[in-house]
Amino acid sequence: MVNFQGRIRPEFWHLYEDLQPDVWYDIEPLWTGSTTRRLDMADKRVARLKTPWGHTSLRAEYLDIRKRPRGRAEMESSAEQIT
Repeated sequence: MVNFQGRIRPEFWHLYEDLQPDVWYDIEPLWTGSTTRRLDMADKRVARLKTPWGHTSLRAEYLDIRKRPRGRAEMESSAEQIT
């Protein structure tokens, strides 16, 4: 399950013009179950965003990051598992 979302900060949008600065994208691990953080060659943290056309990797410092809000569908499936 995806726990965090990120959106490109407006000052870095020119580097990733295919990302919209007002859209929150899910941040996904490199592979299922991965808990390690990834660094680029400059020793900066890298985030992997799930986009409608695939995935985009970029420096985490270029993003605003938030906890993923729970949607109605997730809340309903959680309630079904409890009952």
